Amino acid sequence: ALLSSPAYTKGYLSPIDPSCGMFVSVVINVDKHPRFSGANVHELMELFYVKAVEAGVLVVLGRNMSVDKQLSEPRSNFVRTAISFVDTHDVLREAVNRLSEAAVRLFEDE
Repeated sequence: ALLSSPAYTKGYLSPIDPSCGMFVSVVINVDKHPRFSGANVHELMELFYVKAVEAGVLVVLGRNMSVDKQLSEPRSNFVRTAISFVDTHDVLREAVNRLSEAAVRLFEDE
């Protein structure tokens, strides 16, 4: 579902194919954002986090998983999501829709 979402087809995000485990990382392609300067990855990712919360989905920012935040800053444009057991796939589709909505709003609500 993520590969057919509006945010993916517009190039705003790219999932990292999980090889195992319960997490899926998703790269937010902030370098395509109109306000991207190379130095404001953290600012744009914080804004994405707010858009995600507003859309009703929680993610863990990649920056929060680094030991040296300054060193990791240029590569911290990703979020980690958890795959959980659900009764129907509709729940997962809704989560993907919300994540996509957050990305679209990040790039287009200016």
